[in-house]
Amino acid sequence: MNVLGVNAVFHDPAAALVVDGDALVPFAHWVPPPVTAKRFATWFFMGPAPDGAVTVDMGEIRDHRWMQAADAIARRDAEEIELAPPTWLTLHRLAAFPDTEAAMADARAREPEFFETHIARVEGGIAALWEGDAGYESSDGDVAGPRHRLWMLPTGWRYERTGGG
Repeated sequence: MNVLGVNAVFHDPAAALVVDGDALVPFAHWVPPPVTAKRFATWFFMGPAPDGAVTVDMGEIRDHRWMQAADAIARRDAEEIELAPPTWLTLHRLAAFPDTEAAMADARAREPEFFETHIARVEGGIAALWEGDAGYESSDGDVAGPRHRLWMLPTGWRYERTGGG
């Protein structure tokens, strides 16, 4: 699959990493809530870890460390690191696989999933809602029905998806 002109070599001088575009598999496509002042599209790709070391430039890259997906989620829950909902959901999905090869095989077998986030107030906090959630169109977190959301509560974050998909 050739999405967004993949099949190139990407070099990020800030990170000091070189990534072979042929090794990347499109994973997800994210856009922010419609009410966001600045909107942009972000594509997530997965691939094997590139050679090289990440350079912390104190600009966009302030810190880094390689860790297992489940460990990153646990560290977010312990308030040791911050994760944006797209990153959290990506890590949640990756945590289900035993290794990179299994995760990449799964990504190759499906089309990249599209997410346009709607935010809703729910009892005790907020939730990010996505297509398939009963409250998605109205941004009403209390509407009964199918769920496709990330509960972002002070007690922890929890992904809920019912009704297939």
